[in-house]
Amino acid sequence: MIDQKFWGTSDNDYPTKLIVGTDNKLYACGYSETGGNLKGIIVKINPETLEAEWMKLFPGTNGAMILDLANSGKGNILFAGTSIDKNYNYQYLFGEIDTTGKILWQKTFGGKNTDIAFCVEKTKFKGTFISGNSWSNDIIVGTPKNNNALSLLTNEDGNIIRKFNLGGSGNDWATAVKQTSDGGFIMTINSSSGDGIINDKKDKFYTNIIVVKMDFAGNIQWKKNISLPFEDIAYDVVETSGGSFVVVGYTYLPEKNKDYFFLKLNKFGKIVVEKNFGTSAVEELKGVINTNDGGFVCVGTSYARKLIDESFKGRADVRLFRTNSMGSIIWEKSFGGPHSEKGIAVTKIDKHTFILLAEKENHFNHDKISYKKDFWFVKVKEKECKEIKPKFEIYADNNREIVGTPIKFINKSEYGDKFIWDFGDGTTSTERNPVKKYEKPGVYLLRLTVKANKTCSVTYI
Repeated sequence: MIDQKFWGTSDNDYPTKLIVGTDNKLYACGYSETGGNLKGIIVKINPETLEAEWMKLFPGTNGAMILDLANSGKGNILFAGTSIDKNYNYQYLFGEIDTTGKILWQKTFGGKNTDIAFCVEKTKFKGTFISGNSWSNDIIVGTPKNNNALSLLTNEDGNIIRKFNLGGSGNDWATAVKQTSDGGFIMTINSSSGDGIINDKKDKFYTNIIVVKMDFAGNIQWKKNISLPFEDIAYDVVETSGGSFVVVGYTYLPEKNKDYFFLKLNKFGKIVVEKNFGTSAVEELKGVINTNDGGFVCVGTSYARKLIDESFKGRADVRLFRTNSMGSIIWEKSFGGPHSEKGIAVTKIDKHTFILLAEKENHFNHDKISYKKDFWFVKVKEKECKEIKPKFEIYADNNREIVGTPIKFINKSEYGDKFIWDFGDGTTSTERNPVKKYEKPGVYLLRLTVKANKTCSVTYI
């Protein structure tokens, strides 16, 4: 079952984050743009109706963007982004807003160049952790560098108590930070540096993913450099109930362009799963959340290179993936219209109901008129175990099964991450679409068992 609503101002609106507040309502953020003028946005959404309850605009002196949200330790919402000052310099913008839309406090921090806060998180002392990137050498701690992953720790009133850099002499920017179960933080950084917190140097034209585990004060406990041959970008990170961490983004492959990237690390930073998947299109994952059974839901975008694939509805489509604990896909869905729609974030409101936030370009009208960009909220209800229906087809030449010749078994099941075939002659297979030869003529009872998550198992005979 799928419900959806479009929301926006009269301008182009670009969504950036979606969370569930402590009041069980949805909070989304982003910014609007008209003629180069930017205004930050926070909007509160009813998860049942997907209707907006209120909207807060942040005009700034010469513009603003709200790029991240997090729950505070006091039942409110923390926000971070950037504000453009009177000299048209970008500065870190961060603050706290209550559930009625009242701003409790708001701060800016920056230097003489461009400073943008991409991520915000609460601290165990009800303060705030802010990070992003800074080009302002006049406020950088230590040796001046290029683009720095400048991080701030504040008290509960937003006053800065510590600032520090994570990065090297190249370009480094933080993309996600989450508080961990031990009161510390897990952060993802995209970096082209070959020094600083990074051990290995990659070609200067490419970017590494750096995963950093910190204590409550921002001191590094461990770091992991994900250095594949070409460009790698991380967009989101989440801690699992078992203390491991999952990172999503994209990796560049010369033969495929950008591919979806899924990484799982244990609590010590050792890689458990590292995989990429996708088609020949340009693809990326922007958000990831935990599911109740130990799996994950990821949202991203697939950019069509040629409009000849029936799976593409437009220039760019939203993709939603449900995986097991090791990143194997259980099901996937595509959403979009005749223009460009981009997956931004995903959250859950109950065990089987997920809400994704996307950027949409039109209302999917038949005349294909391109309207201004809006926030797009999509509610997806996952099928439960009892709704999973295994299905397969058998393909043989001339519709005849001949002893000693290959028979193709085509799996038509919509859900499932593991498949067990029993061919009735004592042989089995775990391939999704196996090819089988029977050695003797006869009548055989076929069984296909589909397993989804850790608890679902349905057999079709």
